[in-house]
Amino acid sequence: MVCRRTRLEPASTLGDPRARQRHRRLTVAWSALRVAHLVPFAYVYARDSVVGLTLLGTFFNKPTLLMMIVLTVVVVRRGARPRLDATGAMP
Repeated sequence: MVCRRTRLEPASTLGDPRARQRHRRLTVAWSALRVAHLVPFAYVYARDSVVGLTLLGTFFNKPTLLMMIVLTVVVVRRGARPRLDATGAMP
């Protein structure tokens, strides 16, 4: 839904099982990223370390978040391209 609203993906992929599978994989990847962030942040928060939270946010959270956004855009756009059959024609 978000990909269609931001025009990353055409509305024609609405019933496509490949698009559904692609979005499931992206959802799992985003969930894993959030869990990977939660563990170190919870530990540093429990230690009451403002400097540690700042460093984690700057050097771990922001770069991985940007990388995941770029990966999401690339995967969605690549999957939304029309596929060619064996003869080189569009199905």
